[in-house]
Amino acid sequence: MDERGDTSSSDMFRRRDALIARGSDDRRLRQELDTGTLIKPWRGVYLPAPESSSADAAYLTRVLAACEVAEIDKVVSHQSAAAIHGLPLLHPDRSRVHFTVNRTSGGHRRGQVLHPARLTSDDVVSVDGRAVTSLARTAADIARTGNMNQAVCVFDSALRAGATIEELRDAVAGNRGRVGNSVARAALPHANPQSESIAESFSRALIVGFDDIPTPIAQHELFTTSGIFVARVDLYWDEERMVGEVDGRGKYTADLDPGEHPGDRVWDEKRREDAIRDLDETVVRWGWQECMHPERLHALLRRGLTRARKRR
Repeated sequence: MDERGDTSSSDMFRRRDALIARGSDDRRLRQELDTGTLIKPWRGVYLPAPESSSADAAYLTRVLAACEVAEIDKVVSHQSAAAIHGLPLLHPDRSRVHFTVNRTSGGHRRGQVLHPARLTSDDVVSVDGRAVTSLARTAADIARTGNMNQAVCVFDSALRAGATIEELRDAVAGNRGRVGNSVARAALPHANPQSESIAESFSRALIVGFDDIPTPIAQHELFTTSGIFVARVDLYWDEERMVGEVDGRGKYTADLDPGEHPGDRVWDEKRREDAIRDLDETVVRWGWQECMHPERLHALLRRGLTRARKRR
């Protein structure tokens, strides 16, 4: 098994450890849970309550807690493996913890899903001592159990995280005959590590389904006629000279430098767009709301292409 990742659960402890090492008893544990000092992300597993936690972080905590008491033959897989690998997903289902087991049957039980399947040595990696399906196998499993949009997004995420297209092909081929694998096969040719966010991957997946919208180039660089770099754009229609920009909230709020404000980024983005328009490019922008209502995105792109073609 290869080593990938550095996920730690050193702050977690099991009930028996609390009773012995911490000098606690069940009453004290209940008091700490009631006061919010402790949380219980999984049966019999405790953790000091974090100051704050996103939905992704809370789910990862639950997965790691489940691993603390899981049988040795369980391999973390599907959405849960994606959480450990740090793979962004489209519409992730965080309601259950997923394991794959080399058995003839599986099923749902007490907050977890057991997927019966035979895994090869290439399908499993070790992440901080935990058996987890590989990036490629994780992506192939999620693609098989989701829709086309989710499949394209998880393949993009896996490629950005270091999986190769050959590994993804092998993983999808390894699922031959399993329910939903036709979705994974259909999505794989559209996988592209150049997409920098779920919103971009989601947009590209939707555009694939629009018969009258050409396929754009991802992360295209624009230059002046004298060769000076102007911008790298999310999506680009070369023949029409149209730029597509996907605006998520994180574009203006994530990873701000000290002293930087969202308004600074908005201003910088305006100046950047002005520079792109100076190249005589048509610019179309959209956000998550348009992706969630594909007919809106389709209409927006149609109008943009009409404008762009009239200018040629």
